[in-house]
Amino acid sequence: MQVVYDEGFNNLVKACILSEVKGYNPVKEPNLNSKEFVSVKDYTMNQLFIEWDWVNGTPHDVSALENAITLALRHRCISQELVFNVISQALKWGVDYVLTRQSLEAKRFCNKVFSVREELRDAKLNMKFMQNGDTLFGRYFFSHNISDLLLQFYQKRFPDKRVVIVNHADSYSVVHANPCPVLTPSQGDLHPAGISASAVTLNSFF
Repeated sequence: MQVVYDEGFNNLVKACILSEVKGYNPVKEPNLNSKEFVSVKDYTMNQLFIEWDWVNGTPHDVSALENAITLALRHRCISQELVFNVISQALKWGVDYVLTRQSLEAKRFCNKVFSVREELRDAKLNMKFMQNGDTLFGRYFFSHNISDLLLQFYQKRFPDKRVVIVNHADSYSVVHANPCPVLTPSQGDLHPAGISASAVTLNSFF
């Protein structure tokens, strides 16, 4: 039986679990002469983690692996091959084998998880905001894809404010804002606070 997956980390994770649990052969394109194939789109991540749990591990193990993968996928330099390898190792030898860094791949994987977690923690503790009306402008240097997590965190902290998070590494371009959509200064439109985008290089705020 073949399992067909598209590009994308979540699809890769699904294909790996189906390969390890059911013995399916992961392919990007099915053999059109054969009816013996399924698609990763037919499964949710929760379904697959539950199914794997029947074979190996505990609910706690499944949750720990899922949390680690979620963070690792936000790393700026994560590879499909590495994710596939550590999932395979976890399915064969248990989650602890990966999370206690028992292999070279597990060490690399855990280092990436740690890097993302520490950047997220540091940003939550140290991001500074300047206020303009009902909008809070925050600036940070992002190495990893965590801006949406920070936005959720600060929106809960300041529920009565619009929050704009700016990537200091990218010429002050806005990377996330809530609840209004954001246009970059080059688009010459309005930011959530109602300020002319051409005026918002944010130098006036920091």
